[in-house]
Order: sequence, then C-alpha cells, then structure tokens
Amino acid sequence: MNMKSITSTQLGLLIVLAAVIGGVYYFAQQRQESQTQVQEQSGEVFNIVGEVKSVGNQSFVVSQGGLDYTISLGVDTQMIKLTLPPIGDDSGETSFIPEKRVITISDIKARDQVFVRSSHSVKPGEEIVNPLEVQVLP
Repeated sequence: MNMKSITSTQLGLLIVLAAVIGGVYYFAQQRQESQTQVQEQSGEVFNIVGEVKSVGNQSFVVSQGGLDYTISLGVDTQMIKLTLPPIGDDSGETSFIPEKRVITISDIKARDQVFVRSSHSVKPGEEIVNPLEVQVLP
C-alpha cells in the first residue's frame, strides 16, 4: 500500500489556513451582529406609513406597528392626496401614475393610510413636528 504521508510543514500550513478562515468568519459575524444591535437600539426613522387614528385642528395621530405618532403640521408641510386613475378608460392608455391633489387637514379622515416624511430622524412614538410632506395614499 502506497499512502502519501502528510509532512509536518503541510500539517502546519493546513492548521494556519483553517485558523485564518475561522478568524475571518468570526470577525465578519461579530461585525454584522454589532451593526444589527446599533440599528435596533437607535430605532430612528425618517418616514412613517400608517393609519390615521384621529384628526385635530393642526395635528393628527398615525398608528404604525403598534406605536402612535402625533403629526403636528407646520406652515412648510406639503400635503397631497394621491388618487389612481380609473382602470380601463376609453382613451386606450393605461397609466398607473397617481394623480396628486393639494389638500388641507380637513381632507384627512380617520382610517386614511398616510405617508409622512420628516426632515429629521424620529424615534419610535415620538411627535413629528412640521414634517416636510404628508401624503394620503390611495
């Protein structure tokens, strides 16, 4: 029987190679876990999408993922309502681009689905003051 034996040099190189591969894998996993923890701890968002629970004079409450956000409108807040064009109209053209219409707070109703874009990061449940944009979704 002619078996090729492994020399001590080859064995040493194999051990070093296995250690390097294991180390790279370990540090990659540690980095990924630390990035995930930072994202979970910060919990900051710039946009929210949710359902309107109630509407006041210059504010309304949006529920997203079990958290309530109070949206306090400012003079710079752009408010629009998106509506989809009718499907199968006689023109022969089909478009899925929503039409935009400028609205006021009185056009927002409970149970509307809205998209709110803030100029700064918002912590979960925090009040959003003077958002850049509010869109009532179709």
